[in-house]
Formats: sequence, C-alpha cells, structure tokens
Amino acid sequence: MMRPIQRSVARVLAVCGLIFAKSATADTPPDPCHLFQTETEFVTQTLYMRLEDVRHQLTVPEVYFEDVFDRVDGSEHRAQLFRMMVADFTPVSRQDTADLLREGRKEYFNFVLSDYVSMDEALPIIASLMRTGDGRDMSAYYEIEADFNLATLLPRSGAQVRNDVFVARDQNGQPASIISCSNNPAFLNHSCYQNFRASGIDVRMWYPREYLNEWQNLQTSVSDFIACAHQGP
Repeated sequence: MMRPIQRSVARVLAVCGLIFAKSATADTPPDPCHLFQTETEFVTQTLYMRLEDVRHQLTVPEVYFEDVFDRVDGSEHRAQLFRMMVADFTPVSRQDTADLLREGRKEYFNFVLSDYVSMDEALPIIASLMRTGDGRDMSAYYEIEADFNLATLLPRSGAQVRNDVFVARDQNGQPASIISCSNNPAFLNHSCYQNFRASGIDVRMWYPREYLNEWQNLQTSVSDFIACAHQGP
C-alpha cells in the first residue's frame, strides 16, 4: 500500500492538476491513462456485473480511489465510482470536490462502472422520465437532429418535457449513447447523465450541462481509461 509520504506526493500532484485544469482543449485531448504509466501503486479488483453474470478484472492506480475499502487488492464490487477533472482527467478526491464546490467551480465529472439494463431497454426508461405522459412507448416519440452529433428525442404529442433527452446511434442504428439533461428554468445549475458501454462494461456518467458539447471526448476518455484498467500497468 502507499505510504503516507507517497500519498502526500500523489495528493500534491492531483491538486496541481486542478490548477491547470483549464489548459487542455478539445484540440489537445488529455491522455486518460497517463497515471498508469507514472504511478507505482496499483489496486487489482473485480467488477461483478450481476445482470450479465460477468466478472471483469480491473487494475487501477491507487490514487484514483478515495476510500480504504476500494484500495484492497482482490476485492469484488458491483459498482465503482471515479471522479475526474474534465480538462485533463486528473483524479478528484473528496476533499478536492469540497474545495471546488466552495469555490463555485464545476469543471469535474463523475462516472460509475456497473451493470445496467441494455441500451435498447434504457432508452424507453429514460424517455419516460421526461414525464410527458407517453411512458415507455417509443412509438410516441421521434428524433430530430441536434447539436454535437446528437439527436433530440421529442414526444409526438407536443407535451412539454421535464428533461432533454439526446441519443447518439451506431452505424446499425442502435443507441450507442443516451444523455438526459435537466432543463427546469427554476434550477440554478443543470446537469446531464450519460449512459454507454465500454469494453463490455456499463457506464453512467454525470457532468454539468455546459459540458454537453464535450460528451464524445468524455466518453472516449472514459472508454480508454477502462481499456487501460483491463490491461493493467
């Protein structure tokens, strides 16, 4: 396990990442696996996907884990949470989160590796959360082209939606990513959550709505991170 001095150094590096978080742009995407190349302390654990009855062995740098029980080699979990800066994929600790919130900064995102229903099953569930009264009947909805290589899901009834739902489809027309964003004008802050699969693992990701334009970059970075965790150091 990482000794106190090593953990302090890792903490300093993470905080430095927060300072320079705004420096990266879409033209210079971050390497989501950079800590796999520089860290020396790793944790190997198993993600058990209960619905599919599949186990994935993942090896991840210890600095990504906040809690002691997550830093146990050989442990098995049904879900695992990670928190990163949007700009450079620097891991964000619980204390970092508190500091960012106190400063009014929102440039981080969360994602959970777990086992959800299939994307085909998830779409009508998420559509029903728009609360238009159309439920999960997908024939009651249609899609129109939207920004950022997405389509917007709308009810044929013309009812007002409680959340904006976006879909990205693969070359076979199947949903590859589903995004739901809050749109209530009474809210001061709006967020999005995004469902997709990467390396056979279901992912749910949360971020402030102002980063919706980054959805593809975030999905690619998380997918690369998972691939690196499969491979290990």
